[in-house]
Amino acid sequence: MKLLLKAENIWLENSRAIVFKNVRLEIKKGDFIWLEGRAAAGKSLLMRTLAGKLRPAKGELLSYASAPLCTPGAALLENESVKDNIMTLLRGKEDSAFVMAELLKHMNLFSARNIPAKNLSGSQRQMLILATFLVLDAEMIFFDDPLVPLDNEQRVLFIQAAEKKRDQGTAILISSTLACPAACPALTKHLLLKDGKLNEE
Repeated sequence: MKLLLKAENIWLENSRAIVFKNVRLEIKKGDFIWLEGRAAAGKSLLMRTLAGKLRPAKGELLSYASAPLCTPGAALLENESVKDNIMTLLRGKEDSAFVMAELLKHMNLFSARNIPAKNLSGSQRQMLILATFLVLDAEMIFFDDPLVPLDNEQRVLFIQAAEKKRDQGTAILISSTLACPAACPALTKHLLLKDGKLNEE
């Protein structure tokens, strides 16, 4: 499979401590990766580093594709409807209405398609935010702690939608304080960030 990103012994430090050290990771086309770690373990900083938002203090990071990073509280078009938040990103693409409808059905948002984003519940907002990233035409998409506002059913729906995106060839990286759920696809790569070290489970 095509190599999209390679991290070789990358380190990140702040004024208080080493956040992570000697991180080695390869991300390839079609990978589904679950990054687990407790709160304040450094997951978000690692995600930002891998996405090119932060520069590692040491080591080498080679990225062969851009990686949109979905973070908690990402922006929506507040006055636009759910469907228009998606259609804006699909403008000019073939079968855009069909793609929008199918994605909203998978994310259990189709019945809310005409509601302005500002009127959604907290969990609906999060599902819409996740949908706006899943619809992107990208070789890698990173989701930083996406499950917090979601109930169990919504978490499964998101993971299934992310798996479908993976099946189209996009590499998916999800960080969470939760262990890798049973809903994750077969061959999911499960990583654990603990005490500044990244290991595969």
